[in-house]
Amino acid sequence: MKQKMWSFIWFMIIAVSEVAVQVIDSSMTFTTEATYYTNNPATTETESDDDNDNTLYEVTTEHGTVRGIKSGRVIRYFDIPYGQFSAENPFEEPNATQSWNPGVLKNTAHTSRCPQIDSENKYIGDHNCLTLSIFVPEGAENADVLFHIHDSSGNTGSGDPSKFGPKHLANQGIILILPNYRIGALGFLCLQNVTAPGNAGLKDLHLALEWTNKNIRKFGGNNTNIVVSGSGFAGALVEYLILSNESRRFISKAITESGSALAPWALDRNPEETTKNLENELTKSENNAETANIYTSLESYLEKLVRAARSIDMLPCIENNNGFLTETPWQLLNRGEFNISLMTGSANHAALDKALAQQTEEGLSQINNDFSLLLPNDLKFNNVNEKNKIGRQIKTQYFGGINITTNDTPRLSQCYSDSFYLYPGIRAARLFVRSGATIYFYEFSKGNNSFNGSRRGDSLNEVFSKDSTEGEVEEATTVNPTEAATTVNPTENGPTMLTLWASFIKDGKPSVEGIDWSNLREVRQPAQEVWLSIGDTMRVQRGFHGNRLQLWEDIYQNHFIEHTTWMFWIV
Repeated sequence: MKQKMWSFIWFMIIAVSEVAVQVIDSSMTFTTEATYYTNNPATTETESDDDNDNTLYEVTTEHGTVRGIKSGRVIRYFDIPYGQFSAENPFEEPNATQSWNPGVLKNTAHTSRCPQIDSENKYIGDHNCLTLSIFVPEGAENADVLFHIHDSSGNTGSGDPSKFGPKHLANQGIILILPNYRIGALGFLCLQNVTAPGNAGLKDLHLALEWTNKNIRKFGGNNTNIVVSGSGFAGALVEYLILSNESRRFISKAITESGSALAPWALDRNPEETTKNLENELTKSENNAETANIYTSLESYLEKLVRAARSIDMLPCIENNNGFLTETPWQLLNRGEFNISLMTGSANHAALDKALAQQTEEGLSQINNDFSLLLPNDLKFNNVNEKNKIGRQIKTQYFGGINITTNDTPRLSQCYSDSFYLYPGIRAARLFVRSGATIYFYEFSKGNNSFNGSRRGDSLNEVFSKDSTEGEVEEATTVNPTEAATTVNPTENGPTMLTLWASFIKDGKPSVEGIDWSNLREVRQPAQEVWLSIGDTMRVQRGFHGNRLQLWEDIYQNHFIEHTTWMFWIV
């Protein structure tokens, strides 16, 4: 059995032709029977008197009936299956879920996870993970819908309501949907062939959106106003879904924070190299006496794969032929038309965690010896001297004439935040504007540290409630946006992100009293661009950090790997 499993893994990684695929097919022995309800079974048992009230919250979807649980003023429907993928090939495009009729799906908590390694180095989740949870304000009729994608950073997380609580949004009359999708190698292994064409995770989200469009009216939602949101890696996924003609038809509007499809970390430009790295890690794992005998089932194979890929960036890629993504985001944004509204921006120190991780003697020594290490990976240079020259320019801008030390965390964070988040975000926003989109651009800078910095994802803390338990949430006390904002973050300095999100979801324009935030427009000079600064005070500004970001503009004009002669500004 072990030999057969290892043969499957080996060919899965090196498969490059139809012949290899045939070998994989012949070597697979995993069952293909769907087992979605092993842990959370639907049941057809006769209801007891204690269950009678719960029947009020049953909804019949196209695949079966689901029962919700009322907590406060929110009806919660946990882990509803929307799709499945074959055990014969776990990297393929998902199919619609099987029906569970005549039973009633009565999940009482969120337990579904796609395969991953948790913070304690334990393997969790299983392949029956393509589910979504729905949180409906009591009495909802034609309610607006927020479809929020969790930031997996490529390989962790789930649509977890303990992290993305629905209470504050429900106060605004908004339905919240939290989907799972394949992450890590399972979601983004890219062999660019029929075995693993790539972008399985994006295809999962597409199917989840399609399911939402077909079924959300039965929960009291408006399927003509489905707003998709995400932060970090999920923010990039949101933009990928918008760039897809297939997915965009299900999306009314979008909200992102600190994540763009144009970020240098958002696209795998060399999937062959990524595959080689994964192959090497799998080989090391096979030679490890502690894990060599792990292959006994599909889940044990997935554990081996997930562990091997844990330290490898598994990202969206360009597929061959008629895949989900056959052109780069840059190409699509330059020639596409996108009649959609986006509220997009970044935390001002989105890369703070990356900077903190770099603050070691070894890490800083490497940078001080080679400042080109500060450069993103989507640039190209004629020679090493040219690359080093640009590296020194970046070092001078952010650190002056001195070497970087452990006291320079704010400067290092600013450098990484500009190159990985702020500049890619405004760069994508400008291209969206040119392609017909309505863009509201912002920077979130509320911070509890010495340099007034917000990490990636910090703004979401003002939108989602943090539930200590999924089933015990205090009842909502207000439906007024301004009052709800005060409840989320009591402050005398102004409204919160919740107010902006709610108004944008409902009306397409983020608004708060006393702030006239107009959408981004094509301008002659970057200094004329309008954006919203959201810090201890909230104010509209012009010119998005021109002194800092102009250097990145010049670098990308001359060295972007997809360099063209097209210019950003109208002359």
